[in-house]
Amino acid sequence: MRRNTNSGVRSVMTSDHDHRHGTTSMTRLDLDCPRECLPLQDWSASLVTHSGQCLLVRPVRDDDRGRLERFLRHVSAEDRRFRFLGETSVCRADQLAAMIDVDHVSTEHFIGCLPHSDSIIASALVTADRDHGVAGVAILIDRRHKNRGFGFALLAHVARFARAHGYKRLISVESAHNSGALAVEQDMGFAVTPMPGGRSLVLVEAEL
Repeated sequence: MRRNTNSGVRSVMTSDHDHRHGTTSMTRLDLDCPRECLPLQDWSASLVTHSGQCLLVRPVRDDDRGRLERFLRHVSAEDRRFRFLGETSVCRADQLAAMIDVDHVSTEHFIGCLPHSDSIIASALVTADRDHGVAGVAILIDRRHKNRGFGFALLAHVARFARAHGYKRLISVESAHNSGALAVEQDMGFAVTPMPGGRSLVLVEAEL
């Protein structure tokens, strides 16, 4: 599987459709997704973590480029390696472009800030395969703000977004060594399946 700036999510959407499930069983995610969560609404939100901390989330804008560059400098080298499947440079032009140049239809990028701040501390890039009803997500958190529940809250927001847009499954491609992200995803109810090819990658997926 070739590496790309979307964590390989798009490249496995079709292939995972062909070899899915095996011995893996999934349960539908338990999400609060009320009727007013319509596809065309503004998906900006004020999210509250389990510990009571607030994360202000909105879709990315063209003028976020500088803020994203600063954000990526505060993502750990390990997380960059997991996110970009081996690439550890602080910020490549193609990586930044993939985070900015979204169409808000087949791709969306949610960024998260603390109240009273415009500094980005969290990122969730969403890619979609409407033909197979699958949405993929890749999340990054500023290393100074990890272990505060922001990743869990942002993943739940993405799941609501994907469900409201008619997608049936949400997936992520992770390194098998990324224990932090896998713990968050499994706590939410995602199933984890080894990817073929022996590259220590796993497919994380849940029904919506």
